[in-house]
Amino acid sequence: MQRVRPILNADDYPHDLATDEQRNQLARTFSRYEAHAKTWVGGYAGTPTVLSSWAQTFNVPRFGEILLDYADLVINELPWARDMKLRELAILTIYARQRCDFGYRAHLGPAAAAGITGEQIAELPVYRTSDAFGEEERDVIEFTHAALDGYVSDELFEKLRARYGEQQMVEMTVAVSFWALWGVLINTFQPDYVPA
Repeated sequence: MQRVRPILNADDYPHDLATDEQRNQLARTFSRYEAHAKTWVGGYAGTPTVLSSWAQTFNVPRFGEILLDYADLVINELPWARDMKLRELAILTIYARQRCDFGYRAHLGPAAAAGITGEQIAELPVYRTSDAFGEEERDVIEFTHAALDGYVSDELFEKLRARYGEQQMVEMTVAVSFWALWGVLINTFQPDYVPA
């Protein structure tokens, strides 16, 4: 059961809007959500599940707007995150670790579209010894676990930096942190899961 009221449009907003600036902020946030969601690649745009999770953040319109900027950056602009398969492996790893069923289920479709197989999904908990993953995929999963644990070893960091370069190491870390933030929000607010 969802704990926070979803705000699906500006007319639904239940809190006081004391100034024209606050009302304009709310209108801008909804307008930007509609515009930005259409640009998101990877099976997210327009799905009811995505709106369901975003709608609760709109209780704080400025946060919703900042989160939209963050999403647009990660999904549309970061070269590392454009590799859909690696990105979705990281996302499924995050949501499995966070016990975020909503996020995990929501990303099964995009993961399949990115080429992640049923075998890989089933073997994600044993990725280190599974033949279902290549070396780069295992490294990304390992990095994601390490980042969530709060300790990325020098050895792992240098291995990945040698592969991606410094800028894409930052990009990968930003992407992992973005979906980890979503896991915290979703687990706390418990939006309704609406299948696409």
